[in-house]
Amino acid sequence: MKKGDATKQRIVEQSAYLMNRKGFIATSLADIMDATGLQKGGFYNHFKNKEDLSLQAFDYCCSVQSKLLGEATAAPVPAADKLKAFVDAFFQFPIPGGCPIIHVAVETEDQPGPHALKEAARAKMDERIGLLASLIETGQRAGQIPGGLDPREEAAALMAEIEGAILLYSLYEDRAHIDRAKRRLYRELEERFAVRAD
Repeated sequence: MKKGDATKQRIVEQSAYLMNRKGFIATSLADIMDATGLQKGGFYNHFKNKEDLSLQAFDYCCSVQSKLLGEATAAPVPAADKLKAFVDAFFQFPIPGGCPIIHVAVETEDQPGPHALKEAARAKMDERIGLLASLIETGQRAGQIPGGLDPREEAAALMAEIEGAILLYSLYEDRAHIDRAKRRLYRELEERFAVRAD
């Protein structure tokens, strides 16, 4: 990696850790300068503006999470067990601050008109729901998951429960909300998808 590319990657990674805690919009350019040690002139050598960096930092956060989800669901186990692995992985928060998609959804809720960050968050959520739906479809084809379920509908419902638990965890700063949600999701998976409860 060239020196300039390495510097840019370092800025993106450091900014991602900052923005996922403070907010992708709320984090100021001054905050980024302080966190990275970069001067304003140097910043514009690598990024068009702060929104450009915010999008790249958000993408970095999601790519770290995607890698974790992919690894967790790659094991050669029944598809229903992969759903449980997905839940476990999603609650690990590889980058401190919780789920970046939630942060962007909240920050852009009152933003007028099209918003690049909101569109990026929708695309990432579509990926998460798509992965879950694919796991359900695979299980159905293998006879491991009931065939009468709508994979996309079930995947969206599971994501809503997962993200709701993360929202409560973030609001109350209490991991108990995650633990309760995991127990409830395991029971639900056992009943609807024949997943063994631990």
